[in-house]
Amino acid sequence: MLWASLQPKDAIYVFTKRAALSIGASALEILHGRSRGICFDYVDTPLDKMVFNHVDMHLASSHMARDAMRARLTNTPGAKGQVGLLLHGADERIYAMGNQHRNDYRAGYFGFLKNTVRTPQIEKSVDFHDAAFSDSMRQTITRMGDYSLHYCIRAPQTETLARCYKPFTKGVIAAACGANVLVNAAQDDALAFLGEDYPYLVQGDGEDEIIDVLQRARSTHGKNDWLRARRAMDHLLNQVSPKAMAMQMDEIFTTLLR
Repeated sequence: MLWASLQPKDAIYVFTKRAALSIGASALEILHGRSRGICFDYVDTPLDKMVFNHVDMHLASSHMARDAMRARLTNTPGAKGQVGLLLHGADERIYAMGNQHRNDYRAGYFGFLKNTVRTPQIEKSVDFHDAAFSDSMRQTITRMGDYSLHYCIRAPQTETLARCYKPFTKGVIAAACGANVLVNAAQDDALAFLGEDYPYLVQGDGEDEIIDVLQRARSTHGKNDWLRARRAMDHLLNQVSPKAMAMQMDEIFTTLLR
């Protein structure tokens, strides 16, 4: 509480996920009274961890999280605050890397292996890299530009208050690498960014459908569907550019200062 009482007055305070979940209620109340606004950036925190008092702006890192957070506020008596959209970009190292083999077809997955659909048959068409933690990420990040198709299949989540809404990070990484994605509709924000007519969209998470779309991606590499997918990925990258995210922050701060 002493820390909160010593902070500058009339400032806007933005709390990252860890800080938002660790500040005590008393300290938050004191800081809120001294500030022009308190923002909590939840990223992929479950909905049941939202704080409803002394938070002026709840930041959502995806379109789906924004909609779910707004519904949660509406349905919670006495809940306060607004919801602002602050999308996430990729690691700066990836933007500088680009696609090293743009003319070659190659499919790869980067992430937590238990979060995806991985079968012996699918492994014949996709290279799987465990990049769930910082150490493994450092080892594999230089490989991301080697793949023209990033495999982004995620198992569906149950719609409960404990559900985590993820930013579409894998899609952003692929776009920054100059690659397309093979993605299922259950992936948060896949439809919001790419549209329902995206050529390499999988509706479910069944092996047969995934293999069919993988085969289609290989057979259409460099052709009209592939180029149409590339345009969708470029549009995605524009939505999470530094300029676009700065405009999102400007809108959030302007709202708080009105």
